[in-house]
Amino acid sequence: MTKAKSRDHKHFQLDSAKIARAQEALRTKTETETIERALDFAIEAGWHQQLKAHVEYLKSHPNWYDRDDGGFSEFVLTEKAASWDDFLAWREKLYGVWCFRGQRETEWPLQTSLERITRVSYSRGNSSGSFQLNRKVEQVELLSRFQQEASKYFRDVPPREDLGSWLSLMQHHGVPTLLLDWTHSAEIAMYFALEEEPQFGAKCSAVWAIDMEWLKRKKSERLQSEDVTTASSGQTTVEWPNGILVQDKTPVIVRIDPPGTNERISAQRGLFLWKRFEETPRFDQILMDMMLHPEIPNQPVIRKLEVTRDHRMKLLKRLREKNIHRASLFPGLDGFCQSLKRDLEIKVKEEEARLSGLD
Repeated sequence: MTKAKSRDHKHFQLDSAKIARAQEALRTKTETETIERALDFAIEAGWHQQLKAHVEYLKSHPNWYDRDDGGFSEFVLTEKAASWDDFLAWREKLYGVWCFRGQRETEWPLQTSLERITRVSYSRGNSSGSFQLNRKVEQVELLSRFQQEASKYFRDVPPREDLGSWLSLMQHHGVPTLLLDWTHSAEIAMYFALEEEPQFGAKCSAVWAIDMEWLKRKKSERLQSEDVTTASSGQTTVEWPNGILVQDKTPVIVRIDPPGTNERISAQRGLFLWKRFEETPRFDQILMDMMLHPEIPNQPVIRKLEVTRDHRMKLLKRLREKNIHRASLFPGLDGFCQSLKRDLEIKVKEEEARLSGLD
């Protein structure tokens, strides 16, 4: 029997025959790509085993939702980036269709603006606590007031029954809604994560990613028994599914595509995710439920990339080279002026690094 040839590769030996078989199985082009993909598979397999163990723990602890994050962190494969190349490598291994969201603080939960602002905290004597206002009631009131006044500020407004377009318009002009902003672009999400310096905890920003093909499958599974129609057309699938936005029988996260006429949304390659279930206060609780039933996925469907503030400026510079900055993402004078402010901040940080011998 002929012994397979081995040869040195950095600090270890590679079996050429095994590499060739792995390359064929993984459909990779180079040796390096083969090794990196194999390592990714090993990391994902480890994540899956840890999640299985965590799920068994949850089954024996019925009060697991009482944790600050409800145990959601165990459902997310979290990695770190210290350079632009790290970011590109992370993005390239996301096979299929993914959407992305950037957040200034890695500790921040996935939470809509309306959920954040309607939380009431109180303290009286020896007692304190918090509770949530009824978000659906508050959104209806905000929508009604916005529709009454919109014609004073916009030349063209959506049809009154087009709930999705109205909520999109509100969201992009700063009115709290139950829509959560996402983008098709990992680079744009990275910009939003890094635009402002993180202040709390680990001093890390985060780019979130969700597998859209998985999300679509889970939506179909959970809504197949519902008659989801729109008030305007009576069809099952339309551009803005009012039926999905109004009904909330089934806990599921659904994708809502904004109208293509909004210049800002187009520049940001934006889309929205919508949480259908009023009784569950957080996005992550529904995402966990979707991952748990009927069984946990074999591969990560929710990922997070963390970037410490030490690497913020060099990544912002790389994004600027690719024309991703405030002016390009927020067309108009305000976006341009804020972009000038950000450029000056980068210049100051570079000078500080130079004088400190860190450049």
